[in-house]
Amino acid sequence: MVHNFQPLKMYADKKMKFKQTNLIGNLDGHELKAGSYINNNALVSSQDGACAALSAQFLKYYGVFNGACDQAIIRGVIGQHRFKSEFGSSYKDYLKSIGLIEALDLPNCPGNLADNMTVWLRNDNKRNPSSVYITFRAMGNGRTQNHSVAAIKRRGKRMDFFDANVGWYEVQVDCESRFMSVLENCYGRLGFNISHIKYFPVKEAGLLRK
Repeated sequence: MVHNFQPLKMYADKKMKFKQTNLIGNLDGHELKAGSYINNNALVSSQDGACAALSAQFLKYYGVFNGACDQAIIRGVIGQHRFKSEFGSSYKDYLKSIGLIEALDLPNCPGNLADNMTVWLRNDNKRNPSSVYITFRAMGNGRTQNHSVAAIKRRGKRMDFFDANVGWYEVQVDCESRFMSVLENCYGRLGFNISHIKYFPVKEAGLLRK
């Protein structure tokens, strides 16, 4: 996927670069399979879409998460293999399996990424920090892809947002929904229509903090 997400900087500061396809491509396949039961076919499958496991890791290990580290990518690919082989499309079960327990279901919000962000912030503002795992479907350019991102909001502070296609951003206070609107527009300009949006608020996120 071609990356053109510069407009995000209108509402956020980029904390870390991250392009999962580049980082995965630089890894040694033997290193990925070390200590695991991933065969070559499963390895290829798991590399495609490691965003699910990487976004969960971002929430779990926020504060010591080093997205540029090969070990993070290895854990992401291996985690994605486990997600696909053991949990299918059940994000809830996968999140629970690594200690990210869903706290509540958001009210039904059929709108866009920004609308869902507004609903999350309004309904999940009693916990500090509030953490959410976000999934959506991106359709376009002859492809249909499921994608996962994550966000952590500490009361009165900037929201931390992670997208394995884009990087780690610190979003300005009160600009969270506008940031998500720009994100969706960026994907749109790349030819992808966003749908099937689901927000999974979780607790016990960020257990390992600096």
